[in-house]
Amino acid sequence: HGDVKADKLIVGANQFFEGAKVLMIDDVISSGKSKYDAYEKLSKIAKFELVAILVAIDRQEAGGDDKAKTDSATDEVYAKLGCHVYSIANMGDLYLAISANINNEQAKSWKNYFAKWGSSAARAWAVE
Repeated sequence: HGDVKADKLIVGANQFFEGAKVLMIDDVISSGKSKYDAYEKLSKIAKFELVAILVAIDRQEAGGDDKAKTDSATDEVYAKLGCHVYSIANMGDLYLAISANINNEQAKSWKNYFAKWGSSAARAWAVE
C-alpha cells in the first residue's frame, strides 16, 4: 500500500513528508551503521529533521571512524548526523545488573572486551 517505490526503501514511507521531524527508534546501537543507513534511506524520500535517536541499549562501543575523532559510537552519530542518541540502558547498567550472577571468568570476559573495544565510559567500569 502507499508509494510502492518508496516502500521498497522503508515500509510506511508514504507517511513520510517534507520537513518532518523524526525520532528514530531502534533496539541497540553498536557502531551506528544502521542509523546512518536508515538516515540515508529517509533522505532519499524527503528532507527532514532528525531530532533524536532512541535505543533500548547503548553497547558503549568506541567510535570507529578515525576522521570523526570521537570517543564513542553515540558521539560519532552526533558528529555525523547532528542529533543525540538516548538510551534506556547501557552495557554498564547491564553488567551491574548481572555481575552478581555470573562467574569470575564471565565477568573477566565482559571487562576485557570493553576495556579494549569500549568507549571511555565503558572502559571506566571495565577497568575498575
